[in-house]
Amino acid sequence: MSGDGATEQVETKSHYVSQAGLELPDLSDPSASASQTVGLQAAEYVPEKVKKAEKKLEENPYDLDAWSILIREAQNQPIDKARKTYERLVAQFPSSGRFWKLYIEAEIKAKNYDKVEKLFQRCLMKVLHIDLWKCYLSYVRETKGKLPSYKEKMAQAYDFALDKIGMEIMSYQIWVDYINFLKGV
Repeated sequence: MSGDGATEQVETKSHYVSQAGLELPDLSDPSASASQTVGLQAAEYVPEKVKKAEKKLEENPYDLDAWSILIREAQNQPIDKARKTYERLVAQFPSSGRFWKLYIEAEIKAKNYDKVEKLFQRCLMKVLHIDLWKCYLSYVRETKGKLPSYKEKMAQAYDFALDKIGMEIMSYQIWVDYINFLKGV
C-alpha cells in the first residue's frame, strides 16, 4: 500500500463496488458524462396520481379524467420526456384538435420547429378544428415573419386554411384576420 489513507479508502470502496457488479464512472475523466452515473441513481420518481391514472387507462383507454392527469404531468416536463405521453394521447384520440394543439404547443415552446411542421403534416388534413388551424396560422406568422417571402407564405397559409375550414361557422375570425392581412399588403 502507498500509505496514503485517502487512496486506500477509495481503492477499498472501488473493490466492494466492483464485487457487487457495479462500475463507478471515472470522475477524473472530464469527458465522462452524467449518464454514466444514472445506473447508480434510484429509479425515476413517478407520482402516485400518475400511477393511478395509468392503471385507470389500462381498464379504460378513453378515461378523460385519467388523461387529464397525464396531460398536466406532461406539461410540467421537458418535451423529450413528455413526447411519449403526447404521442399516446394523439394515437388514442386522433381526431381531437385540442390534444394535437397541446402537443404542438409543447413542441413550439421547446423550439422544435421541424417536429412542429411534421405534426402539422400529420394532423391538419384530417382534423378540422378551428383552434388547431389558428395555431397553424399563428405558427406560420411567428416563424416565417422575417423571411423575404413572408407575405406570400402567409397568404398561402390563409388560402390553405380557408380552403379546408372556411365554411365552418367558427372560421369567422380567420376570415377577418385574412382580410386585415390583405389590407396591409
